[in-house]
Amino acid sequence: MPAGVVWFLILLVVSIAIGAAFKKNIGIFAVLSAFLIAGFIEPSIGVSAVFSAWPSKLFVTLLFVMFWFGFAVTNGTLSKMADNVVWAFRGAPWAIPFVLFLLILLLSAGGMATYACFAFMGPIVVEIAKKLKMHRIMVACIVIGGSVIGGMTPISQLGLTHLNTITNVGYTAEEARHILWVMFANNFIGEFLMFLICYFVFKTYKVKLDPTFEKPSPLDETQRKTLWVFGSGIGIIVLFSLLYTFFPKVALIKTLYKGFDITLVALVGIILCNFLKIGEHKKALSIVPLDSLILVCGISVLVSIGTKAGAVDALSAWAGSSINGTVAPYFMVVISAIYSLFAAAVGVVVPTMATLIPGLVAANAAFTPAYLFSLSNTPAILTGYSPFSSGGSITMSGVFDQKERDELFKWLLVFPAMSTVVSLILTALGLVIK
Repeated sequence: MPAGVVWFLILLVVSIAIGAAFKKNIGIFAVLSAFLIAGFIEPSIGVSAVFSAWPSKLFVTLLFVMFWFGFAVTNGTLSKMADNVVWAFRGAPWAIPFVLFLLILLLSAGGMATYACFAFMGPIVVEIAKKLKMHRIMVACIVIGGSVIGGMTPISQLGLTHLNTITNVGYTAEEARHILWVMFANNFIGEFLMFLICYFVFKTYKVKLDPTFEKPSPLDETQRKTLWVFGSGIGIIVLFSLLYTFFPKVALIKTLYKGFDITLVALVGIILCNFLKIGEHKKALSIVPLDSLILVCGISVLVSIGTKAGAVDALSAWAGSSINGTVAPYFMVVISAIYSLFAAAVGVVVPTMATLIPGLVAANAAFTPAYLFSLSNTPAILTGYSPFSSGGSITMSGVFDQKERDELFKWLLVFPAMSTVVSLILTALGLVIK
């Protein structure tokens, strides 16, 4: 294994350990580690690569989306929305997690990009969780689980990406759609099972309303304006996602779909909030969790430098030489889960693992393409709950209280390990659909 990869793994662990032990921002130590690797351990990379590795898109998106949500937080709209949801289910508060899970699943399945679901629905679910004193890990299960399950349909962003990956390795369009639906079913089993495990382990079924909780007062004029602005933003994203799904070759629709990025919608929302005098922009901006942004982006920088040092190539080579025979399914689960810690599940992990699947299917009649694609996808998606991934980081950034963010951060470190064990058990018991 290249020295740069070894040092990358060592410094990644050290950065996390120092940050956790001294309760400092891990992102800062991660960036320092990236400089050490790029400047001294692997000088061929060069320190300039550290600056270019900063995830500008992620940073800007999170900054503007959270800034926009700051208006809804500071003028009480978010809290009032949460109050109304809780009041509507006051007779069965135990059912609220299931309702939210299904709502997010439907939004994602209807075309709303998973990234947008994380960003838009995260703060709302967090606020409802606070009202019910629900364990914060349930927020991640609801937001991330619902989003990625819905995202696996053929009309969604994730689904379309997977269809392209499957056809790229030699399967027909018809075979690809069958494989995708099996992946959807297995992903649903894995995600919903983890949801149920957390639901019962953390006794979410026992959540109760505060006896003093009363029927929420009607929204005031400012809050109604806020709801209109946010509803319009979400509506635009869903509308053009659906239109593009069904009419991808229409030039105007394609332009509008690509142009109305979540960041642009949030930016326009901020401007509208200012001109409609919905709130004070300084107060709204103060809500932005900069600590979380530095953490997420700092880790991303280190992972990017680690990739340049050869970490992903080394893992891919190991996967190619290790995945064979009857133990192949278990290797697929473990390698996909580990791989997802360093790279995007849908954009990198599944496409890389996909290149191995035709050969494994040809070598062992017991394996089907849908089975192996599922084993490369679901464990990687579940590992995506990590606070260093887009799903975990965006959900965590929706928690505006620092103490609560720290608590959620710890559980999001544990969750990937839990989910990997569950994935291995499902595989061993033969409960993965083939």
